[in-house]
Amino acid sequence: MKFLRLFGGDHALSLRAIVVMAAISGVCDALLLVIINRAAELGAGAGQRGLLLATYLVTFVLYVYGQRYAYRRMLVHVEKSLHTMKLRIANKVRRVELRYLEEVGGSAAFAALTRDSGLVAQAAQVIVTALQASLVVVICLVYIAWLSPISFVFALLLFGLAVPPLLAHYRVSLQEMQATGSKENTFFESFASVLAGFKQIKLNGAEARDIYANLTRLSEQARDLKAGSTARLMFDGLVYETLFYLLLLIVVFILPIFSLADSAVVSKLTATLLFLLNPFGAMLVAIPVFVDTEVALDELFEMERRLDAAQPPVAARCAPVDQFSTVAARGLGFSYRDVSGRVLFTSGPHDFVLRAGETVFLVGGNGAGKSTLLKLLAGLYVPDAGELLLNGAPVRREEIEAYRSLFAVVFADFHLFDRLYGMDGIDADAVRDWLNRVDLAHKTDYVDGRFTNINLSTGQRKRLAFVVAVLSRRPIFIFDELAADQDPEFRARFYTQMLPELKARGHTLIIVSHDERYFHCADRILRLDGGRVVDVAASHDTERAA
Repeated sequence: MKFLRLFGGDHALSLRAIVVMAAISGVCDALLLVIINRAAELGAGAGQRGLLLATYLVTFVLYVYGQRYAYRRMLVHVEKSLHTMKLRIANKVRRVELRYLEEVGGSAAFAALTRDSGLVAQAAQVIVTALQASLVVVICLVYIAWLSPISFVFALLLFGLAVPPLLAHYRVSLQEMQATGSKENTFFESFASVLAGFKQIKLNGAEARDIYANLTRLSEQARDLKAGSTARLMFDGLVYETLFYLLLLIVVFILPIFSLADSAVVSKLTATLLFLLNPFGAMLVAIPVFVDTEVALDELFEMERRLDAAQPPVAARCAPVDQFSTVAARGLGFSYRDVSGRVLFTSGPHDFVLRAGETVFLVGGNGAGKSTLLKLLAGLYVPDAGELLLNGAPVRREEIEAYRSLFAVVFADFHLFDRLYGMDGIDADAVRDWLNRVDLAHKTDYVDGRFTNINLSTGQRKRLAFVVAVLSRRPIFIFDELAADQDPEFRARFYTQMLPELKARGHTLIIVSHDERYFHCADRILRLDGGRVVDVAASHDTERAA
């Protein structure tokens, strides 16, 4: 049972304590019935009633305390285990390579982390109840065997015949719920694409209808699988209730006919069987919860297994690189591939050298491979061929994290955080000065370590991302089409004032740009086509060619 894996290692002691207290509570629950039957048997004038009353009260207190302890410890421990698991998964996500996240689909692939962990947390109380109920059932069956062996034999025959089909149904339901989880994940991924492409969908009615039809199909498949599984489990519960009432029929009507039980025994057996309905019902209710929990944990453990397989080599404990003289690419290359391994697009091989303090423009048409080259250069993609060299020495895989600290990048698909994470001691006045310089002081402020507003237009968000990059003071700045979506006045200031200022401070600048009128601001221009650098020219050479 995968649920028990939450109690592995150092948490095994907690599981034992929970089981012991749940067992005590379950035993006491069953003993209450025995005490009540004994008190009823003795009658009103019996001298033992006082002792039985005291025993009843002690047993009841133990039952309540054991139940409360087991519930509380189970809930607390499951929440702690899920907390640890979520942080562990988040840390592994933090460490995987960018390409892995691009291939699995980003946030949609991790939607189950919230959904499934919540389901497991809700199942904790049900599982404790089922554990207690199972002990009550066992003790009551022993009590039935002591009262009437023939009744116990009938009970074993009836329920023994029903157990194999129940187990078979459980296995089928587990498979169906796993298939349901897969369908639901696909549904959520498709729904996420609806939100991402909402503008396109609103402009194309046929496309919107097709997408909705696909969502309907996925939801119906998940619905049918889940409904079938739930109906089967509910039917199993109905069968077991029917068996209980059949056993009651045998005890109350059949056994007395053949003088196999007197009226006092029949009364006790009847009370015991009626008492058993509640714990047995709790066990049956728990079965679909067990199924859902197993499926949820299976998804979480599988997610973690895939992340483990995608973990890069442990990074060496290298200090962040804060200065350099050259960064070079030697035969650097990377290929995108489909699921069968067929190459879709290749970037490289690239051979060039970047020198500290220079401004390099990277130009080329859409699909030329500019973004891929930037990811290779910044160490975000693991190259298929060639290598990066820092100050003439190859950058080893385990040193890549330190190498990445050279770069502050604003990609075309950048994400904007409202805080300056990883930049302790930033002066708020310095932040406000840059906000004023990029004409954002009237839109947002920097208060208590965070920006007061990041709900900005595309161009304004790019300017705020530029401010964040500049404040990081990294040696190399990469700006991917940052001047796009800007007004002409800011664009001119960006190329003719801000970039020269950053260069004068010693920063190396790599600018993806289509603004030919500002190509003269570059020391060199790298032109890409078809994933290859086809031309390297000084800016004055480009001007003469133009």
